[in-house]
Order: sequence, then C-alpha cells, then structure tokens
Amino acid sequence: MATRHVLCVHGIGKHANNWIETVDDGDISFKDLFFDRWNNLNNSHNYLPRHDIQLHSIHYDDAIIRLLNNWEEQLTSLSSGLADIPDFKDHKAFFDDVIEKSKLANDEKQTYIQTHLLDLLMFAGLYSVQDSIIVKVGNQIGDIIQNHVDKNRGDKVVVIGHSMGTAVTEKALKALFNETVTVDGLRYKLKGNDKLLAVMLIANVSYTLARDRSSFYQSIFRPGTGETQIMNHLLNINHKLDVVGQFLPFDPYRYNPDWITAKHRKRYQDVQISRLSSKNVHSINHYFRDPKVYLPVFEILGGRPISTSVTDFLLLDFEAQTPVGTFKSFQTSLDNLDVTNTASMREFYDKAVKMHQRIEEFRQ
Repeated sequence: MATRHVLCVHGIGKHANNWIETVDDGDISFKDLFFDRWNNLNNSHNYLPRHDIQLHSIHYDDAIIRLLNNWEEQLTSLSSGLADIPDFKDHKAFFDDVIEKSKLANDEKQTYIQTHLLDLLMFAGLYSVQDSIIVKVGNQIGDIIQNHVDKNRGDKVVVIGHSMGTAVTEKALKALFNETVTVDGLRYKLKGNDKLLAVMLIANVSYTLARDRSSFYQSIFRPGTGETQIMNHLLNINHKLDVVGQFLPFDPYRYNPDWITAKHRKRYQDVQISRLSSKNVHSINHYFRDPKVYLPVFEILGGRPISTSVTDFLLLDFEAQTPVGTFKSFQTSLDNLDVTNTASMREFYDKAVKMHQRIEEFRQ
C-alpha cells in the first residue's frame, strides 16, 4: 500500500524539532490527535483508506533562534526592514514603539511578544530571517520527497501549515518550484511531476505576510492538474474568532476572479469554522478537533469519499461535545474584538495582544 506523507509545518511560538509529538492544547500532541481522529474514522465508521499515513515534523525554530541570539540588533534591523514594505511603513512609528517595549518587557510578556507577534513581523520584514527559514523548511521537504516519494512508487506528499507556517509553506514551495521566490542554499528544485497531493493552510497568514500583495494570486501556488500548479488540492482553514487568520484573509477570487479554471474549482476548499472546543482558539489542535477541518484532508489522504451519513454523524457528535454555553462569555468577549473590521497592521497587532490577554483571563 502506498503511503501519504503528511509534512507538518508549525506556526508561531517555540517548538521542538519533533513538535508534532509534543503535548499541546487538550493535553494531547498533534500527532496523537491526528491519529485518534483517523483511527476513529477507520475503525468506528468502516472507512477503508487506500493508503497508509506517515506524519513528519517540519521545524525551523533553530533558524530563528540562531538569528535572534543578538535580539536587539535584529530588532533594529526589523525597524529598517519594515520601512521598505508599503503595507507596513505607514505604521512604522507604532511598530518601533512595540519593538522598544519588547526589549524592556518582563519575561512572560516578552516571551509572548518575541515568540508570537514579532515572529510574524520578523518573517515579513527581514530577508535574513525569511530566507533562512525558507532554506531550512525547503530542504526538509526536499529530503522527504527524495528519500520517500522518489523511491516508492505511488507515495505522495501533503503539507499542513499552521499560522506563520502557512506563509513559510507558501514561500518554501514557491522557492522549491523556482517560482517568484529565490534563495541561496536550497538543495532541491522541484518540477511539475513533483506536484504535491494537497496543501492545507490553517489560520492562513500567507497573504498577510506577502511582500508584494499585488501579484500574490498570479503565481502557480494554486490547485490543479496541470504542470503550472503546485498542488492537486488546496484547503484554506480559518476560525472566525481567530485574529491571526482573519486579518487580510486569503481570498483569491476577490483579487483574481480567474484564479482557478472552472474545471479545477472543486480542488480549492475554503473552510470557515466557528465552534469553540477550547479557549486556545489559535492552537492547531483546536482547529483539528473539528470534523469540518479534518474530514476534507482525510478524504484526500484516504483516496476514497467519506459518506454523507458519516460526515453528518461526526459533525453532530462534535457539536454535542462542545456546547455553545460552555464558552458563551468567552465567545462574546472575542466577538467584541471585531477582527473582521481590522484595517491596518497596527489594529491587527493590538487585537492579537488583546486576544492573548483574554485567553489568559478565561484560563484563570
């Protein structure tokens, strides 16, 4: 039986090299949660997949840590870098103030600023950070393709990116396919016959962190069956209460109505969820508990359709386990942030900080 290799690219925050095996939201690792849902589908609902599944941890924390050994120098470079990006420079004074405060913040607050919000700005604003991460991630993807897919007939790759990992995934794949992103140090170049089976972007910030948004949707980073598309399927996943994915959301048809030809439109799935199963709204585990998130990718991985009756059962079961009342006041608090009405990076930053504060308040 052929294998589907699922390459998992982490988001903002600190992660171990084998981060998919580290306990996360809900006292369970992403790998264990993934296979809990996968095995439940197979064993309890008689789903018979055509393929085996193997998860791989794609990591880049060491690339950031190496660059941030001299934190204050990097922050000074970031201030200069943001001034060169049209969508950031209008609020340079605000971000300069944030950068200065981050140098003086207490340990808890500084950890959050450094490992969450400033990670995003570092990736967008500093070529040294961005290129280092692209090389690190691109070579890991290339290694897996060379060591598994190229040697085993029928094996294919699916990439799951979360949070900042969505932008990392998008840029690394473009670099590997030698399209619009060029960096030194990549050991691999992929071609049309290396097309990925699917890419799943969870809490998608790939458009938010684009340096040139005007041409973002003109690239080959789109689904289809031809050699001019990077993947067969593309899944865009966001939660309506997650600030990170809602600011400047991935919305290809808004900017390019001809982004995908009619015959390929079913290969793009835009999945918007709203159910709360945890107060850690942004966690990849929080997303992946929801059948609306995992069932579409499981169907692609398994190579067989999942029946409507099974889908309906799993959705109803999930909703029964996550009663709205449990999180009613928390949801109201996040609704009041109005993340869909955020017009600038400054507002986005402010609301992201507030979301973090409210999560901590409700945890207590």
